[in-house]
Amino acid sequence: METLRRAAVYATKDRQIAADLLGRLEARVHHAEAAGKPDAMAVFDAGYLIETYKQAGLAGALGSATGTLDGYAMIRKAIGVRGHDPEMEFAAALALADSRSQDARTAHLQKALAGAEPGSRLARNLITHCHLVGIHANT
Repeated sequence: METLRRAAVYATKDRQIAADLLGRLEARVHHAEAAGKPDAMAVFDAGYLIETYKQAGLAGALGSATGTLDGYAMIRKAIGVRGHDPEMEFAAALALADSRSQDARTAHLQKALAGAEPGSRLARNLITHCHLVGIHANT
């Protein structure tokens, strides 16, 4: 997730790089789907990048495709394909940082917290983020 967020920051300086990166991640999704083998990580990466671009103000600059794509829905799809994944749940909560749905964001944070390994980087991040939405973190 951090690598994609950093890539988005760099992409704010060059719209063509931003478009190329998104195109490559979308191609991974389409290739896996065409082969009949859904790739949860490919779907996740594309969805997470889309939501990161939106938060960075890149959606409009990349054309209507990004503005209409629902990266959050893609992240949820990846969670469904992969199964319980606390890191993906945390990413889903981050994708909802614009407060589209505080209840959904809180639910994702709770699922991430329930699956986080005590003392892990995820657990430490969750302590901060859960505090922001009033969830008691025991990690």
